[in-house]
Amino acid sequence: MAKTRIGSNAQFVGAGPSAFSVLGEHCYAYSGNVSLSTTAKNQLSFTTPKGYITAKFVFTGPASLTNPSGERDTLFRVDFNGITVAWSHRLTGSGQLGTGETTLNIIIPPYTTVEVLADSNGSDADYFTAVVMTGRMYDA
Repeated sequence: MAKTRIGSNAQFVGAGPSAFSVLGEHCYAYSGNVSLSTTAKNQLSFTTPKGYITAKFVFTGPASLTNPSGERDTLFRVDFNGITVAWSHRLTGSGQLGTGETTLNIIIPPYTTVEVLADSNGSDADYFTAVVMTGRMYDA
């Protein structure tokens, strides 16, 4: 069965936990910078429309412009309708791989509530994480 492209309400609603946007057949969500916390902090939270999405999540940080060599540890969790479907672990600082990014390619079913949370080993106000989701929408 061939995929059918859907969507055409071109808009940009900005960054933030619930900033899910549709642009033609594409969709995206940007968390913006979120400061570190030792308790799980919401990065993204949105509900998808009809059709499924082939999505790519990009997890960045923890990073700091004031202390780029500082060591921090962050665990990202992706939930669909309250069920954890994926984890991503980011470790940065001296002797690590640097701030870089990790990615997750995943299919998101129609009418799914997506949440991405981050929990770190520090609560430094000058360290940040960010999550970007980009995808393509198809009729179910």
